[in-house]
Amino acid sequence: MSEGANGIGNWTPIMEFVSMICIPVNIAVVYFTGANGEKSEVVKSLEVSNSEYWTIAHIILLVVAIEHGLLFLKIAIATAISDVPKGVVADEFKRMKIMDEATKELLELKVEGDHETYDEILAKI
Repeated sequence: MSEGANGIGNWTPIMEFVSMICIPVNIAVVYFTGANGEKSEVVKSLEVSNSEYWTIAHIILLVVAIEHGLLFLKIAIATAISDVPKGVVADEFKRMKIMDEATKELLELKVEGDHETYDEILAKI
């Protein structure tokens, strides 16, 4: 017998953690990945463009700034976009209201007909 679920359960914080870790890891891959132990193409191009300014310290600060910017952008987008669409929230509210009305109606039938069991109530309906 299958049952519906309200979400993905314990996987939500795990997926959030993985998505937060992916950004710095990917930035580090771009920074450190070079062929045959050489510097990456990004670092080479920065050093060539203005060799006086782009020292290793400045490049690392740039990498950290890009990483922080992307983390901020990810958090801003996650905050702006709702996890549950408005239509789903409305349908869930309707479902709960229908369940409440059905429960109320069953209780009224029980009191009205002085029924003892649930099966008797269902038989009358």
